[in-house]
Amino acid sequence: TPLMPPQTEGRFVASPVPLPGGRAVLFHIFGGGTNRIAVINLDTKQEKTLVDGASNMFYLDTGHLAFARGDTLMAVPFNLAELSVVGDPVALVQGIRHPAGGAADFVISANGTLAYVPASEATEATYAVVWVDRRGNVIERAVPDPVVNGRDPRLSPDGKHLLLVTGLLADGNLWNYDLAGRPPIPLARGNSVSPVWDTTGREVAFTLGTNSQILTLPADGTVRAPRVSNVIGMPQTWSADGALLFQWPMGNPDILATSLHAPGETRKIVASEYGEFNPALDPSGRWLAYVSNRTGQNEIWVQRYPSGTPVRVSSNGGDDPLWSANGSELFYRRGQAMMAVKVGSTGNDFSFAPPEELFSGPFTSALGEAVGRGYDVSRDGRFLMMVPADTKSADTTGSIIAVQNLVEDLKRGVGRSGS
Repeated sequence: TPLMPPQTEGRFVASPVPLPGGRAVLFHIFGGGTNRIAVINLDTKQEKTLVDGASNMFYLDTGHLAFARGDTLMAVPFNLAELSVVGDPVALVQGIRHPAGGAADFVISANGTLAYVPASEATEATYAVVWVDRRGNVIERAVPDPVVNGRDPRLSPDGKHLLLVTGLLADGNLWNYDLAGRPPIPLARGNSVSPVWDTTGREVAFTLGTNSQILTLPADGTVRAPRVSNVIGMPQTWSADGALLFQWPMGNPDILATSLHAPGETRKIVASEYGEFNPALDPSGRWLAYVSNRTGQNEIWVQRYPSGTPVRVSSNGGDDPLWSANGSELFYRRGQAMMAVKVGSTGNDFSFAPPEELFSGPFTSALGEAVGRGYDVSRDGRFLMMVPADTKSADTTGSIIAVQNLVEDLKRGVGRSGS
C-alpha cells in the first residue's frame, strides 16, 4: 500500500518528513497551480492540507511547523496529536536565499537552531560571459558588460545569439543577446526558468517558476505576450521531429517528450525508479545523453533515441551533458572540470573513448554547476562560460548565518530580518 498520496495530473509530491511517533508524514505538494504543505496519517491513509503557499518544512520540538514562504522563514503552532495547525503563521526570519527552481537555503534542527544563507548573497553577484578555449584560457568576452546572476546560457542554432537569464534568483529576466554587440532584447520578466531555442532559432520556450506551464515567444521580441501551452514542466531541448524534451523539476524526475504545437499524450523517454534529467540529443537526433543517479551519484548515460539500452559514459560523477556541433564529442561537467568524450556509432551500437579532462577553473553560473547547465559550446568548438566578475561572486561558499535562540523567538512570536 503506498504511503504517499497518488499524483494527480500536473501535481507532484516530494520531500517527506516523518513526524515523531511514526504515525504521520509531512510532505510538499506542488505543480498544477498548487504549492502547499500537507500531512498524511499512516494509519488511516487520510491526508489534509496544513499550509498553502509554502515549502521546505521542518517539525520542531517546540510544537511548531517551520516552513519557507518565498524568502521568509515562517512558523505556526502545530498540534501533533491532532495533526493540525492551531494558530496563525509568524514570520521569523526574512531575507533567506531561495533560488528559482530550488529549495530555500536554510536548515533547522529539532531544537530550533537555524542556519541559512542570506538573500544578499545572491543579489549582487555579477558574472562575465566569456569565450574559453579547450585548455581553459579565456579568449574574450562574449557579452561586453557583466551580468547580474547570469545563468542558463543557450546559444542559438546559428551561434549568433545567446539566451541568458539575469537578475534575482527568484525573479529572473530572460534576454536575447546579439553576439555581434547590439543591445540585448528583453523577452520575459519575472522568474524565467530553463529557456531553450527551437531548432529554427526563431522561437524560444521557457517556463515561469518550476511548476508552471511551458510558454513560447518569438526570439526577436516582436511579441511580448507569451503563448501558453498545456504542458507543465521545464523545457530542456527540442528533438529533430519537433517533440520537446523536458524534465519535471522534483516530484517526477523522468525524461518526457511532447509537442507544444500538436498537443497530445506525453511520452516517457527515460523513466525508472531512479532520477533521470538534463537530456541532450546529439545533432543527428539518434543518441540521447542524460544524467542518472542509478549508481548512487549523478553520472552521464547515453542511449539510442527514442528507446534503447543505456550505456554509462562517465565515472566519478558527471552533470550537464552537451554534444559538439558535429556529434563527435560529448562534453559534461565534473565539479569544476570540463570533461570530453570522443564518441562514435555503428548502426545501433554506441562507442566511446575514456573521458578526458580538458580544463578546470572557476567557471560557473549563479545557480552553480549542478543546477541548470551553466555553459554552451559554439559550432567552432569554443566554450561559452561564465566566470565571477567580482570578489563577492568569486566566493562560491558565501556566508552562512546561524541563529541559536530561535526557540525563544518562537515562544515570543518575534521575527527578525536577514542580513
